[in-house]
This record gives sequence, C-alpha cells and structure tokens, in this order.
Amino acid sequence: MTRQSETDEDTFLLRETAGTEEDRQPDDPPDERDDDTLSNNWQTCWNIINSQQGSSLLGAPFAISVGGVWALIPLFLVGIISNYTSKILVESLYTVRTDDTGRKLRERSRQSYMEIADACFKHMGYFVRFAVFISSFTIAILYLQTVAAILYDILHPVIPSVSSACLLAPVVLCSLPFVCLSSLTRLATLSFWALVSLVILTCSIGYYSLLRYNEWNIKYLLPLNIPNIMYSTSIIVFNFSAQFFIIDVFNSMRHPTSFRRALDISIVSTVLLFLVIAVSACVAFGPGLSEFVNLSLPHGTLRYIVNVMFALKSVLSFPFAIFLSESYFPRLSHARLATWENSDWAPCSRRAFFAICAYICAICLPSYANLLYFIGGAVMVFTEIIFPALFHLKLTSDISFVYIFVDVIIILYGCCIGVTTIVFSLRDIIVGSS
Repeated sequence: MTRQSETDEDTFLLRETAGTEEDRQPDDPPDERDDDTLSNNWQTCWNIINSQQGSSLLGAPFAISVGGVWALIPLFLVGIISNYTSKILVESLYTVRTDDTGRKLRERSRQSYMEIADACFKHMGYFVRFAVFISSFTIAILYLQTVAAILYDILHPVIPSVSSACLLAPVVLCSLPFVCLSSLTRLATLSFWALVSLVILTCSIGYYSLLRYNEWNIKYLLPLNIPNIMYSTSIIVFNFSAQFFIIDVFNSMRHPTSFRRALDISIVSTVLLFLVIAVSACVAFGPGLSEFVNLSLPHGTLRYIVNVMFALKSVLSFPFAIFLSESYFPRLSHARLATWENSDWAPCSRRAFFAICAYICAICLPSYANLLYFIGGAVMVFTEIIFPALFHLKLTSDISFVYIFVDVIIILYGCCIGVTTIVFSLRDIIVGSS
C-alpha cells in the first residue's frame, strides 16, 4: 500500500452537506481499502456474530430461566448498549481538527483499544490489554469446557470411565493447524461454519419446543427477583463480548464505511438467536432446565444433533479466541528474544502455546456457570460497557448533552452490573468449593 493511500485512509474531510449518497457520516473512513487480504462485509458479520454467540449460548436458556421474563429487559438493553459502545469505540480512533481554510478534518490518530485507553489515562492501555487478554483467553477455556461436557454426555454411556483430559486432547491437537491462521479474514471461514452449526442447533431446539407446546410452562418465569436478574445479566453481557476486539474487526474491513451496517446486522442476529433458543427451551423444559440446555433434551437423535452442532461450533470458534489472546498478550522485549519475536513463526508458536494452556485450564478449573458469572461481572463489564463510554466522554470534543447523558447512564449501569455480579459470583464460588 502506498504512502498516499495510507494518508487517504487516515485523513478525510468531514462533509457538512447531507442528502446525497456520496456524503459520508462524520465518523466514516474512506469508502474502500484496496487490499485482497481484508474482510468483506459478510466476513465481518460472521466474525462478529461468532464472537458474540460464544460458549455461553447453551447457558442462555438457563439465564432466562433464572431471571424470568424480566431478564428479557437486560437482553434487549445490553444488545442496544453493545451496539452503541462498539460504534463509539471505533469513533474514538479519530480526532477532529480544523485546517487553514476552516474545514474540519477527521484524522486516524489511534490504531487500537490500548492506544485509546492511553490517550485518556496514562498507562491505562496496560490494564485494557490485560483485561482483553483475560476475556479472550477465558472464552477459549470455556469453549473447551463446553466441548468436554458435550463429548462426555455422548460417550459416557459407552465409556463410563472417560475423563475430560482424554476427551479434549484430540480436539486441541486437531485445532492446532487452524490456530495458526494469521488473520481475521481467514478465520471468517471458520466463523461462517460455526454460524451454520448455530442456526441448525437453534432450529432443532425450537422444533422440539413446538412439539411440546401443550406442556409449555411460563408461570415460573413471572416472579421478580433482582439478584437472579443480575445473575442473568452477567451471562447476557458475556454473550455480547464483541467490544474488546471490535477495533480489530474494523481494521480488517475492506469497506470500512459498511461497519455500522455490519454491526447492526450482527447485533440483531445475536439477539434473535439468543431469544429463540432461550425462550424455546424455557417454556418447553420448565423450572427443571439444566445449566446446559442440551442436557435437558431426552436421549435420542435430537439430543445428538444439538450436541454435535454445538461441539462443532465451539471447536470452530476456539481458534478465534486463541487468535485474540495471542494478539493482546504483552510482547517480550528481552534482547535475546528479539530475533524470535520478529520471526514469521513466532505468532503461530505463541498461539499453539496458548491453546495448550487453555487445555490445561479447561480440565482444572471449576464450575462453568460460576466462572462465567465472575468473568462477566469482573472483566467484560468494563471492556464492553464502562470503558467505551468513559473513553468517549474523555476524547470527544464538543460532545452534546445528549451523548454526555447517555454515556453517564451507561457507565452507572455497567458499574451496577459489575459490583453486584462480582459479589454474587464470589458467593457462589465459595459455596460451591465448600
């Protein structure tokens, strides 16, 4: 890419007129970047949806079952907030200046989430890097825990003594070639097939629910319980875990002006998939719904289909989480390691190392629900809700009162979720371990 194209990519005129297709919105980058290695709009959508519909999807019915119909309110609210914070996070990559003629120009002055954090508070980027790494690495662990639980459910009747370590070892080994994929564009193919698996899984559970419409039970979903709603909200927040890599997705787009549309499609699709699978399972299985919805299905063809589809989805998504973990892990600056750090195979070896570490953690860490609950409240609330709104307030010049009000409300809502979920998750972990 030439220096001129880099300049055009990083600086563009703010159009003050409106009403024509040629007019750009103030936060839109150039129309197209001429690079075949970048992602098209559909590949971008596949990556976003795949990341949002993570290992917590099987826990989506459990979240609604615990929180009741009232948990649908934070579902839609978190979806709206996720959409908004993703957009303002990308907007924070740019600064506005006025040239000698009085025209406003928007310059690309930052390249990553960490640079946005450092522009707001000194050394804040280190904390953001750590939070993003923990978030993505935890997702990788939970993918493996999900696969282990599913494979155990399938193979336990045949091999009663089978262990998680034995089940996951071949899965991790088979995923190593995909872990070495070097870009989000290449990972988009895996995201597409993961999304296909997800749609088949959702349709299967919806079909089973419709077959049992005479047994639907919604009365147990009606009582209002605030702690249970907060519990559900933390799982829902985990399901919309996109902000910590949304800038990477934006940077990988061939058509950056389509970012908003791709994000809108992805968020709506995520909410709909979450809603269908959660409501279908809740009304069909009632208050006896298991933590994993597949465990509530009767043994038979449908249960095997759901198990296989979600295991496939988790395996295909595992390289994506490892890719993000490696991308945000701090680089080693020791002089003796400089040659290795700059080699072509260094990223691949690091990802393989993280895959093995995730395998070890997956067979050693405790309860899926408690871990999910704690991470959702302790880390992802900050990277997904609080930090984007806080950074937007700090970096945006001439911000209107409406945006100030919205950002402050989002920060307060995120703090409320974070504090309450940390308290209840620690309580559950302590009770569970004792």
